Amino acid sequence: MKKAILHISGDVQQSGFRAKIVNIAKALDIKGYVANLPDKRVKIIAEGDETDLERFIKAVNIKNTLINVTDLEKEYFTPTEEYERFYKLVDDGETDERLDTAADLLKELIHVSKNGFYDLGSKIDGLGDKIDSLGDDLGGKIDGLGDDFGGKIDGLGDDFGGKIDGLGDDLGGKIDGLGDDLGGKIDGLGNDLGGKIDGLGNDLGGKIDGLGNDLGGKIDGLGDDLGGKIDQNRIEITSEIRYSRDDFKSHFDERIIMIEHDIAQIKAKIMI
Repeated sequence: MKKAILHISGDVQQSGFRAKIVNIAKALDIKGYVANLPDKRVKIIAEGDETDLERFIKAVNIKNTLINVTDLEKEYFTPTEEYERFYKLVDDGETDERLDTAADLLKELIHVSKNGFYDLGSKIDGLGDKIDSLGDDLGGKIDGLGDDFGGKIDGLGDDFGGKIDGLGDDLGGKIDGLGDDLGGKIDGLGNDLGGKIDGLGNDLGGKIDGLGNDLGGKIDGLGDDLGGKIDQNRIEITSEIRYSRDDFKSHFDERIIMIEHDIAQIKAKIMI
């Protein structure tokens, strides 16, 4: 057995600190009491097993939304074993343990509410990031598809142009090798070849134009399909957010009603 006297400074009065200390002491089988001091500090006398007593001293160093322990002074003494339980000294006009329990429930509700709104905000931020990532990914794929089609069309044009240029050079060499006496035949052959080359160019131009139109239609269809999927995802995400918000609000209202009901019962018992 060991005895400790603690003096606690900070936001420890009118914050539910003593009620917390009573609960911690009961959990660790510590005997003694906790009381407010006129200088805004809290005094604790605690007796118990040495290991449990040290755990108790660490546990009273509370820091949360309402309670903030800034300093803890402790002294050890020989235990007197004069206390049968751990209790809170109550001055005139202060609440008893039943209202302390109601206050603890209200603080828990405040904490749950804050964390709930934070989690909802995090989910909304996460959904926004997913939408942005989806848009960037789709944009990159569309850009890559356009570049790939453009490169293929340019390569096709260069290949046809090279073949036509090579054919012209070959024909020119053969025509130069013929004698002047074949001039008439060469002229007729040149005119015939010119018509065929023009026809071949027109035919190739038409095919390239048709290929470009077909690819353009496919890209437009792909863009419309992707746009529809993005709109559908946005509608589903919006519905999920609204459902989460309504469900959270309903849960919050139910907790408030339960708290008000419990406090009303406690007040009624106190008046009795």
